[in-house]
Amino acid sequence: MLKINTLSKGMGESSMKAGLWLLRATFEKADKTCESFNFIEDSIKKVMSIPITELDFFYYLAKWEDVKEMVGSVTKILKEFKWKSDLGDCDNRAEFVSTLFSFGFEMNNCGKLYCEVYNPKTAFKERHYCNLIVCSDGSVYLYDVDNGFRTTKLNGGKIVMGNWEYTPISARFN
Repeated sequence: MLKINTLSKGMGESSMKAGLWLLRATFEKADKTCESFNFIEDSIKKVMSIPITELDFFYYLAKWEDVKEMVGSVTKILKEFKWKSDLGDCDNRAEFVSTLFSFGFEMNNCGKLYCEVYNPKTAFKERHYCNLIVCSDGSVYLYDVDNGFRTTKLNGGKIVMGNWEYTPISARFN
């Protein structure tokens, strides 16, 4: 049986809670709007035609200027947690980003994108998870922790970031 250091456990739990409360306090003054689930779907359909699963009735969104700051905070946190096969790979990291938006910023506008990525320089092709972020003006951004923490605004054309080409398959917002 695992012997637990209760002091370390308690300090870790307290630190995590305090960190999330501090993030919330930092971004609570962001100009947030509340939209119905149709807003997410309509915004994404303007830039790609994929199945979208939405599990909430309402979505809380902000302007890109504020979301960009939130992405910066998420990036600083995730740079400390390196990629790890099965336990810290693309699906786990995309889920973590979405969860940080929800618990850290009280926004559920960051979903997970299931896609195929292709690197033409290496001819490497695989299935992949990253994040879609919908802003209050209906703009949609792709954020990919595993592709150098890059972010790009989607415009309905071919999605290329760095050396990777993305082919969207489906998205999930919850």
